[in-house]
Amino acid sequence: MEDLPQCELDDTTLGAYVHSPYAALEELFAHEGLKSNHVLLDLGCGDGRACLLAAEKFGAIGVGVDIDGDLVEKFVAKAAAKGLRSRTVGIAADACQSPQLLFGVDKLPHLLPLAPEFIVPMSSSVSPIQQDASAATTTAAPQPSLLRITHIYLFILQHRLHLLVPTLRDYLAVYPGLVIMSAFAMPDEYVPDRTFTDSSGMFHFRTYTKL
Repeated sequence: MEDLPQCELDDTTLGAYVHSPYAALEELFAHEGLKSNHVLLDLGCGDGRACLLAAEKFGAIGVGVDIDGDLVEKFVAKAAAKGLRSRTVGIAADACQSPQLLFGVDKLPHLLPLAPEFIVPMSSSVSPIQQDASAATTTAAPQPSLLRITHIYLFILQHRLHLLVPTLRDYLAVYPGLVIMSAFAMPDEYVPDRTFTDSSGMFHFRTYTKL
């Protein structure tokens, strides 16, 4: 990879890389019923361990986004070593970008041989507020498609999670039924749908389907 962005920490970044624990992740994904027809997105993926686990143990598609190009390179190298390049995507980019910018299918064919079940037409998935007001009275042009995200995983420290809330709301609008799994609590005004504690008792995950 060339010209990948490098992480410079400031008040607008999601924070330094802190890795997720494999055992706790596996328990969480099993609890949430992750399976082969799901697409897991890890925003702030670091070395891609959540995506690799989702692909290797659960057969899901694992998509990781991180602004640190060096970490994304490590993710891609690990995926290749494990024979998981057909089930994983590593993207060096700002995780706060909208899904329309990150996951239009024209951005992904060189990275992942996508099967039809992992694609959704943007015109049927974008909420009315995001569509052109004139669309109802004119013949709509064919819309590009998006990678179908079913789950988002976050290991973003609590004091930085508020930076992602607008982006997460965009994802929830685009992908009905989306499940957001976070290792840390969202700001107090957002109540999780459910919680899960791993067998060690050390990690307490929250699941959100609305924000």
